[in-house]
Amino acid sequence: MRALPPANGKQIIKELHVTKHKTVLVTMNCQLFDALCLCVGNAYKADSWLAMRVFEVGDLSDDTIRSYLRAMFREALSRHKPIHGITAEEAKISSVTSHLVQ
Repeated sequence: MRALPPANGKQIIKELHVTKHKTVLVTMNCQLFDALCLCVGNAYKADSWLAMRVFEVGDLSDDTIRSYLRAMFREALSRHKPIHGITAEEAKISSVTSHLVQ
């Protein structure tokens, strides 16, 4: 996984290789990723958490992956609410885009 340069200062893009022929780009607001880092311990663990969640549903549609990630983020953040101070409304996954690599 690697983080791509953000489109603006408020978004982060994570590139995840689901298989050798499929890459998934997850765009989310920085607040959401920072909150996940606080919940799981650090950015490395947050990247690993995100990679595993995408891998679990990586063969499904982009909309399904996005919905699943939203649910998983809500669940993870709800367990650590006092730590991060982010509301469910602030936790936005902007887009999930799959690319087949030839």
